[in-house]
Amino acid sequence: MVSAASWCSASEQNVKAFWDALGTLSKQSGMAVEDLGAMAVGRFRDGTPAVPTTTIDPTADANDFHYSQDPDGAKCPFHAHIRKTNPRGDIPNTALERARRVVRRGITYGDRPDLSVRPETGVGLLFMCFQSNLDQFVIQQEGSDGNDFFPGNVGVDAVIGQNSAAIPQTWPSTGTVKFTMANLVKMKGGEYFFAPSMAFLKSLQAPLPR
Repeated sequence: MVSAASWCSASEQNVKAFWDALGTLSKQSGMAVEDLGAMAVGRFRDGTPAVPTTTIDPTADANDFHYSQDPDGAKCPFHAHIRKTNPRGDIPNTALERARRVVRRGITYGDRPDLSVRPETGVGLLFMCFQSNLDQFVIQQEGSDGNDFFPGNVGVDAVIGQNSAAIPQTWPSTGTVKFTMANLVKMKGGEYFFAPSMAFLKSLQAPLPR
């Protein structure tokens, strides 16, 4: 019976610093803040991916896309949050990559009563993910915080990357504008936990042998 490992964490988000960084980058690059935000996250505010879907059917899931459509990071830079944490084919060993997927969910915490005021503290994300092996979390962790994942010298995840020696990212990856977005979140705590499989939990309902 396969068991799973879970990772639970809480991180504080400096919302003001994130938007201030985008504003500064906009002035330096001449690009719109909304477009730069999509480059940082990998999605626009409405959830639309920065790269188009690979499906021909317009009714298909908009999340059915692959970075082979944007191999150089012209639309979705290599440092974009969703590209860092789910490379979708960027790693040459696709089997290795796909074997390290996780099931995850995040919920926000903290009060944001006035949307015109961007908080610096007191708000953030509670995160949980499940995987059959802790090794599966390596893409998420190294991808977010490493300067060289993937490929090399791309900088950290522009949204959640934490690295005291973060290098400037290129906006977009095919461009020439260099700017560092890093350390905009603060880890407040996290733990790995053992989680029994569904098969094991269902077996507990079976009558005990006599």
